[in-house]
Amino acid sequence: MRYILSILGSLALVSTFAAAQASDWDDCAQERDLKLSLAGCTKVLDAGEVSGKRLATTYYYRGNVNRRLENLDQAVEDLQHALELDPNYKHPYIDLGLVEKNRKNYEQAIAYYDRALEIDPKFAKAYYNRGNVYWFQEQYDQAVMDYDQATDIDPDYHFAYVGRAWALYALGHDALALQNADKALEFHPDYENTRYIRALILGASGQWQEALPELDEIIKGYKPASVKRLQTSLDAKGFYDGPIDGAYGPKTRSALETCLKERCRFVN
Repeated sequence: MRYILSILGSLALVSTFAAAQASDWDDCAQERDLKLSLAGCTKVLDAGEVSGKRLATTYYYRGNVNRRLENLDQAVEDLQHALELDPNYKHPYIDLGLVEKNRKNYEQAIAYYDRALEIDPKFAKAYYNRGNVYWFQEQYDQAVMDYDQATDIDPDYHFAYVGRAWALYALGHDALALQNADKALEFHPDYENTRYIRALILGASGQWQEALPELDEIIKGYKPASVKRLQTSLDAKGFYDGPIDGAYGPKTRSALETCLKERCRFVN
């Protein structure tokens, strides 16, 4: 009887441990609470109970979370661990590319996306993100080609339509840019970046009376750093002579209105 009870007790401990591992894995894999996800992934890795592709996936998840929390050095370390375990794992290359884009190491970012596309030539996310790097380099034609590839592969890829709207707007193809912005809004009507680029396109097209209220609403919710960038742009274009203070007040709004009336174009 004692032997049976001992076995039952051991099974209960194993079951409890397995349940704890499963809970940690669930925390790791979820994306809603980044700190909870980070803690879950770390517990799974520290326990040393996973191997192979599951271990590579755990490092990838933690690397993704660290990137989103702006722990970039730790993110790179985790993502590289994932690739050491599984060199043909395409997703870590996306995150490595995002890290290098944020660091303005654009050529390295492109190299990572190229590698992801070598693994999977139909990887729409790699085309989209590579298009973003080309956009930051002001290679707008190249960006459009990558966004085209992304939507050819995945016609419902909302972000690729937004990116293409921005690139076409930068090239002065406002009618096509507006078509892409409208298409993106069909997928996500409230996505702020789409509403913003659509308003900019309308302004550049001479429809400032429709563009201004939309921009006004969006900019009111901006953080001071974003308002400062707007003020700096308006100042550089000769429409604003006030303080670069991050406050969206009447002076900044008046400068924006004047700018739109003259069909000014914001690219960056």
